[in-house]
Amino acid sequence: MYGGTSRGKRIVLCTPSSKLHVNGNSWFDLTKKQVDLLDDSHIAILVVRLEGNKIHYIDFKELQKLMT
Repeated sequence: MYGGTSRGKRIVLCTPSSKLHVNGNSWFDLTKKQVDLLDDSHIAILVVRLEGNKIHYIDFKELQKLMT
């Protein structure tokens, strides 16, 4: 987790733990604390490592709309 401010806006960057499997499937887990910190920020970015060791940057605010 990284937190900072830019132009008066609170920014949180989160690198959650990710799981990689040899068959190509992957996923990442978020803790309740991580979700709370991301939710309370103005700008919330997830950085996850998935298949092929590629790095993906995700706008948490947009992802959160799809979460249940």
